[in-house]
Amino acid sequence: WYQLLKRDIMGIYLIHPMLLYGMYSQLGQKDIHPVVLSLGAALAALLLSMLGTECIRRLGFSVLLGEKQKRQKPTS
Repeated sequence: WYQLLKRDIMGIYLIHPMLLYGMYSQLGQKDIHPVVLSLGAALAALLLSMLGTECIRRLGFSVLLGEKQKRQKPTS
């Protein structure tokens, strides 16, 4: 679990604020216990951020995460 978190930390850092804002703006006025809302939103933001980070990598935009892109060797 730690290795996954360590690998995706930059993507989580970049994506989670937007997710948390969206969740709280949608669910903040509902009658949900604050502890449940906070823990649920944090867990959902973490998981969705990790998923978003993986999507960014698979689409080839890993440079947005501060990762170096693998150079392809020229074929002769």
